[in-house]
Amino acid sequence: MNQPTTLSVITMPIPGTHYAPKKFKGDYTRVRDFVLHYERICQANNVTADNEKCSSILQYCSTYVREIIEGMKHFITPSWNSLKDEILQYFDAAKAEAKFKEHHLKQLVDASHKKKMGSLDDFKSYIRKYVRVGGWLLAKSKITQDVFNRFFWKGLPKTLRHHVENRLLQRDPTLDLSQPFVFDNVVKAVEHVLRRDRFDDEDFDSDDSDSDSDSENSS
Repeated sequence: MNQPTTLSVITMPIPGTHYAPKKFKGDYTRVRDFVLHYERICQANNVTADNEKCSSILQYCSTYVREIIEGMKHFITPSWNSLKDEILQYFDAAKAEAKFKEHHLKQLVDASHKKKMGSLDDFKSYIRKYVRVGGWLLAKSKITQDVFNRFFWKGLPKTLRHHVENRLLQRDPTLDLSQPFVFDNVVKAVEHVLRRDRFDDEDFDSDDSDSDSDSENSS
């Protein structure tokens, strides 16, 4: 009868195998995910001692990265939590936390509202682009929920906004037009307006111009 495997540093996944972290070569965009993945496999294999956690990470790193880690203060005197902080600091994890700013969202919105958005495919493409930037800014508290909602609305072409606003007011005649429309409600309204089974399915052209692009009652 087979004895159950005792989990330890010996059972950590071999580099390059399925459960092992992808080799870390110093990319700042990957360092935080790399460290989190490494901590998960340490936990799964019951690796808790500082000296083992500090030394075992080297096998998942390139030679260049190993040499840097080996020179860190808390690798020499093992303390995993402190070494983790050093790794995140020296490989510039903070840089990945500053990838978007509010002006990136404004640029996306300005470009989007001038384009046609006559199908659900067009709209879904806009949502993906918007959430990638706006959702990240919201999650990092770089913008408020109201700003997130307002910019999303402004990114819709003018003609589509007209149809969507009518739909929202139809659903709720008491809707407060002094506040940005809620993101989820706008999404549902657009999906209704652009639903694929409409008998009169056709493009809603963007007829925005520079002169009226900023005159929004509901933004």
